[in-house]
Amino acid sequence: MRHTMVTSKAIRSMGYDPATQTLELRYTSGKTYRTTGFSPTQYAALAAAPSIGKHVNALKQAGMAFTLIEPAAA
Repeated sequence: MRHTMVTSKAIRSMGYDPATQTLELRYTSGKTYRTTGFSPTQYAALAAAPSIGKHVNALKQAGMAFTLIEPAAA
């Protein structure tokens, strides 16, 4: 999935596939997480958020699950 660099202290880049409604987040630690069922409206709100990290944390607190798909390099 193609990622776009973002301005965030915690998140380096994010990628989105509207066809599968899949969001990927690559953190500055090198770890990449994925969630599915992420609508285009949700992605637009995330991309426009003043703080992407805070927005993602709010999604997690609301119960959205993210799966680690790529651990950081050792």
